[in-house]
Amino acid sequence: MTPAPRKSTRWYRVARWLAAAALAVPAVQALAAAPASALPAGWAQVSAGDAHTCAVGTDRSLWCWGANDHGQLGIGTQVDSAVPVRVNGSWRSVSAGWSHTCALSAAGTRYCWGYNGSSNLGLGDQADRLAPRRVVGEPGWSSISVGNALGCGVRADGLGACWGRGTPGGQATLPVLVGKQTWRSLSAQSDNDHVCGVTTAGVRFCWGVNAQGQLGLGDTVSRSAPTRVVGEGTWASVAAGGYHTCGIRSTGALQCWGEEPAFDTLRPVTVSPVTTWASVSSGQGGYCAVTTASNLYCAPARGQLALTASQIASVDLATSGEGAHACAVSIAARLYCWGANDSGQLGLGFAGGRVLAPTLVS
Repeated sequence: MTPAPRKSTRWYRVARWLAAAALAVPAVQALAAAPASALPAGWAQVSAGDAHTCAVGTDRSLWCWGANDHGQLGIGTQVDSAVPVRVNGSWRSVSAGWSHTCALSAAGTRYCWGYNGSSNLGLGDQADRLAPRRVVGEPGWSSISVGNALGCGVRADGLGACWGRGTPGGQATLPVLVGKQTWRSLSAQSDNDHVCGVTTAGVRFCWGVNAQGQLGLGDTVSRSAPTRVVGEGTWASVAAGGYHTCGIRSTGALQCWGEEPAFDTLRPVTVSPVTTWASVSSGQGGYCAVTTASNLYCAPARGQLALTASQIASVDLATSGEGAHACAVSIAARLYCWGANDSGQLGLGFAGGRVLAPTLVS
């Protein structure tokens, strides 16, 4: 994702906030601050944002670290942290965006916090939040995915909904339904405003901006509603990137489309190495994927292949205009991060420089 300037737009954001403050908003409820505690014994899931990272422990605790200029760490302050800090509550999953974060509680309730100038949080207004907030009475969720200014998710009833910039109708301050399909997953990449998802029947739909063919529909025509390719076959998952998208077929093949250093195509093409894949994560200029044998592969490679001692269960890749970082959870539930570290987003206790080899967060 290409981030907006953090400091130069301060007064613009203040003006946007003052304008938004006059709007009527739904009831929003906050969580209390978390008590100090030790890191979890293991990690279940990680999500890399633009310059911050969040992860859920095997004990369902939530931790965030890195940049915090808009409160994206969810700890009630705007102070950066180069080490993991705990967010109060019991959690199922987390998705880190540009300067905001959304997560699902253990009960499936959607909470969001951080920057909200483009309705990024889906809370009914455009005011930043320094700690997790939820919309009272909102239906439960099974999964969520946030990018720069767009968030999407699958509700507990299987319907898909999106909020922020790039939603049907332009910009939505609260989640709005997209299509009538029942979804397995949705992946939002709002830096370039496109979304792809897979239905419970394994059918791939994409919509949004398509200037580089990132929708994989065979052309460069943008779509305002979920669109599929008839007869394409079935998919297990998809991951929207900057100007491209990657997905895993039901057969386990990894295919990508759009514009990226390794390919430039309007339709899905199989990428090397040819093997069986379990998961994939896409960023601004590349992707990382994990095989069914728990081996990690990233393209373009930036030292990501150095992790050989511990096999990988899942990986998440984030990018910005100044670099990229990635984090992965091993099958032993250990957490590794590498890449850009200008704001301490690797969680290694220091900020600055770039770490090429996947390094244990401890």
